[in-house]
Amino acid sequence: MNDLNQTEVSEDKEQISIFYDGSCPLCVREIGFLQRSFKEETVNWQNIASVDDADAAHQEVAPGLSRQLAMKRFHIRNEWGELVSGAGAFVTIWKLHPRFGRIANLLDRQPILWCLDMMYNGFLIIRPALQKLARKRFSEKSG
Repeated sequence: MNDLNQTEVSEDKEQISIFYDGSCPLCVREIGFLQRSFKEETVNWQNIASVDDADAAHQEVAPGLSRQLAMKRFHIRNEWGELVSGAGAFVTIWKLHPRFGRIANLLDRQPILWCLDMMYNGFLIIRPALQKLARKRFSEKSG
């Protein structure tokens, strides 16, 4: 598994950074929902959608996180400077959400977190098909 945990931990709490694929209609909807829920200063939103430059995929969007890896799996840098991905990243964000905080605290334990990560990994397999469906649906609505 390509999960990044506990890298470069700082002593002081930092602003949380959320790395998302701005070219994915599913991601954009989820991030839009989250952006409306958080105060702007509490989260650093990083759209890491690929650019046409062939070298861009291998560039780092954050220390220890390449654009290529960030595009494949949801990542955040938490308030202690740790990179977290997958279900752990979602649960970390949900803990800060005014409506999801309590449930996220219940989900943030093993084996629940492991099960959530397995479900997220399953979602990643079907994600391309869901993206294609979403793009088609959104183009039909706007057309």
